[in-house]
Amino acid sequence: MLCDISLVIIALLLLGVQSSLSHECNHEEHLLKQMQSGGIYNRAANLQQPQELSARDSSDYRPVRIKVGFDQLSDPTKYCTSATQTVTNVHGWPIACTEDNILTDEKRKIITEYLLPKATALLATKLNALPVGNLGVTAEELGGCSPFYTASGDIAAKTDHDFIMLVSASPEPVGIAASALSCVMDGGRRVVGIINIAPSTAERSVQAVRVIFHEFLHALGFGDGGRIKTTIRGVPNVDALSGQAVLKYAKDHYACSSLQALETNKGIHWMGRTSLYDVMYTSSTPVEFISHMTLAAMEDTGYYLPNYAQAETLPFGYHAGCSFLNEACIAALRER
Repeated sequence: MLCDISLVIIALLLLGVQSSLSHECNHEEHLLKQMQSGGIYNRAANLQQPQELSARDSSDYRPVRIKVGFDQLSDPTKYCTSATQTVTNVHGWPIACTEDNILTDEKRKIITEYLLPKATALLATKLNALPVGNLGVTAEELGGCSPFYTASGDIAAKTDHDFIMLVSASPEPVGIAASALSCVMDGGRRVVGIINIAPSTAERSVQAVRVIFHEFLHALGFGDGGRIKTTIRGVPNVDALSGQAVLKYAKDHYACSSLQALETNKGIHWMGRTSLYDVMYTSSTPVEFISHMTLAAMEDTGYYLPNYAQAETLPFGYHAGCSFLNEACIAALRER
């Protein structure tokens, strides 16, 4: 039923949390632009291929290791240094600098010493991966992702990590705290990405760390596995995920054994209709949960084995039954 106790729990949590951070993820817009410019650079398959769930040996997996490159934060042509500038941001858009958008020493410190270390440590507690080993990327491979990133020091040496993330801090439009994309795939596995963090929103808070975590999951391939179009509540061509792991945990979460797919917003975010306050919902909120379903979506890519003991139970929709998923909101209310 729609108005289950999860709403009460969330309301109580929200009363005790204050944050000035506003973030409406615009990942779809950046994906479209990337596809129009040729898409992600895909190498020949040098790494392991995705594995079926039944074939995985958990002893082969290790906490995911992210190499973070900060060279862009040392190039003053790539960020605001004064409020009198107009800079071309990471997406190629001219943006007038403001006092809030200046990359001060303090904001650089927040990004390099707080947000990225916290986010990568959080990822390592939630996701395990088959170790990649000697991972590197060439300037040619990176060039198709964004001409903004020319950080030779970040990419020159091969490194014993599972993913390389290059970081910048150019202004974003109002309401956008950060954005990320995959740049390079190796036989389908995403191995290099970029993330831009707006200095105006750089802050030391749990919410800010989870915004970065959200963007990291986009770069790592959230939604790559089990993506389908189906009919839900009588509406055809609804984007949804139907991977084995997502269905297993979604059926348990909603207490709906007949569930066939969990609806998404264009395959890249969960819908607020069913997954409000999940970390992979489109809009950031002061309280966000890294749910079993979100981790399961990463497992369904074929490259990650989540640590489900570290998943957080999403209060919204918890054990609400199939009517919560299958009926219109007003019908569920009337039933109650």
